[in-house]
This record gives sequence, structure tokens and C-alpha cells, in this order.
Amino acid sequence: MKTQIEQVIEVMRQNGGYATFGQLNKSIDFSTWKTKSPQASVRRIVQLNDAFFRI
Repeated sequence: MKTQIEQVIEVMRQNGGYATFGQLNKSIDFSTWKTKSPQASVRRIVQLNDAFFRI
């Protein structure tokens, strides 16, 4: 089972290294995430992780 961060990175790679929050939320399978607000978790992962950057 992949971690939440690994799932976000995988979707980014599938989209050529870039993705909007909408694309991420549509492409990630949240069924294994134990959170009440998975979209907020995706935003937190992208904003706080140094592996990502804004364009």
C-alpha cells in the first residue's frame, strides 16, 4: 500500500510532472485514506513537501 505522498507523486508523474488540485483530487483513490477531508490533505501534502513547487 502506497503512502498518501507516494500517491500524489505518482499522479504528478502520470501527468508529466504537473497537476492541478482538481486533477489530483480526480485521479487519487481516497478509499484507503482515513481522513475526513482528503482534498485538504492533498493541499497540505503539496504545500508542505519540498518535492513540489509552484508554477
